[in-house]
Amino acid sequence: MTVDGFNQDQFIASMGRVQNSKYVPVAILAYLVVDYFQTLEAEVTYMWRGRLSLLKALFFVTRYLPFIEIPLSVLYNEARGLSPQACHAVFGSTSIMCGLGTCIAEAIMFLRVYAISRQKRSVRIYLSLHFIIIQSVAMSLFIIFVNSLSFFPDFPVCIPMHAEINQMKAVFGIILLNQVVITSMSFYFVLTTFRNSRGPLTQTLYEDGILYFVIITAITVVNLVFTFTMPVEYMFLLSGLQRVVHATLATRIVLGMRQAAEEDLDLTGIISDVRFEFIKSREEPPKPYGPYSYPYDISFTRTTD
Repeated sequence: MTVDGFNQDQFIASMGRVQNSKYVPVAILAYLVVDYFQTLEAEVTYMWRGRLSLLKALFFVTRYLPFIEIPLSVLYNEARGLSPQACHAVFGSTSIMCGLGTCIAEAIMFLRVYAISRQKRSVRIYLSLHFIIIQSVAMSLFIIFVNSLSFFPDFPVCIPMHAEINQMKAVFGIILLNQVVITSMSFYFVLTTFRNSRGPLTQTLYEDGILYFVIITAITVVNLVFTFTMPVEYMFLLSGLQRVVHATLATRIVLGMRQAAEEDLDLTGIISDVRFEFIKSREEPPKPYGPYSYPYDISFTRTTD
């Protein structure tokens, strides 16, 4: 017995792998929901107040876009009897949203590096060019990959039959290179800007930077290995996980920096509105606040009972 080029044993094995792969998007969705409620109080405290800024806009898009993408991935894995065209449409739309969401999460990390560099003009120019070039190349390769996908006809589930997989390998490679460059710059500016500081903000910058680099790098390497070694049903098994972890870590870093800055200033309980504005690079040193010196100005209003 054959099913469009599959003999019976191959068909049964393929269906087994498809069944196993269904659990991953559900687990990712569960992780996303748990992370959301764990950080909701911090989001309300540090992001809902004050005026809307570029960082806040990126934060909210990064925070909530996965709640559209991941349910669509679950539906895609649960769908039955879709035509190859419908499979391509659903997979393509979720993949493009995933790519755009990752790009936005990366923008947050670029803004973080720019901020801790004391908004140096040279850094802004480099980061802008780096971001535009890297993301343009990565998204172009990703779109070529998505457009090259074709699915088995008359198959009970959506299984890719052909794709330009080399483009996807290149995308993961670019992501990995990007992480190395941005993390190296981040550590450099933390060491040079905060070398005399020992407060919670400094610790947060170190710990979050290391955690972000290790986790994203590990997932990227695993995804790269999967594209080389795994059957087609498992080839993109952890792509959704990388997307969601990218988003949750980026948003946690923003919340962690704001919380740590407030704790360093010992203003907990008396601040009703905090606005962080990083000062531009200049010759004189940053203003000291207590025993620490940070490269930003902070304005706030006190609450009165």
